[in-house]
Amino acid sequence: MKPPCEVIVRVILPKIRSMIVNQLFNKYGLTQQEIAKRLGLTQPAVSYYLSEKRGWKGELLLKNKEVKETVDKIAKGIAENTMNKISALLEMCRLCKTLRSSKKFICEIHRQTGEFPDMCDICDEIV
Repeated sequence: MKPPCEVIVRVILPKIRSMIVNQLFNKYGLTQQEIAKRLGLTQPAVSYYLSEKRGWKGELLLKNKEVKETVDKIAKGIAENTMNKISALLEMCRLCKTLRSSKKFICEIHRQTGEFPDMCDICDEIV
């Protein structure tokens, strides 16, 4: 059994990184090397994000308004050089905090990943 925080680290954050990388590559036309340098990743990691070998395949994150707005803000800031790695990290931390405070959202992803039973009240205890 994995705790909700592990789901955030192994499922949610990689998907958010994947969404940012995909925007930088497809929308802003940055190369894999440029993306790697600006995000502090390796080029192979960028390639994995682009090929969706990293990051959860679920659609729930793609439909979340806060996630979409944050990904758009980070990608635009990185692409236009108005946001550095630290600012991007701060935005991701803010998003993570928002998502963690939304018990229903984390619980739904937890269930969709098959990591937790349908009936669970652990988030009630920690949120």
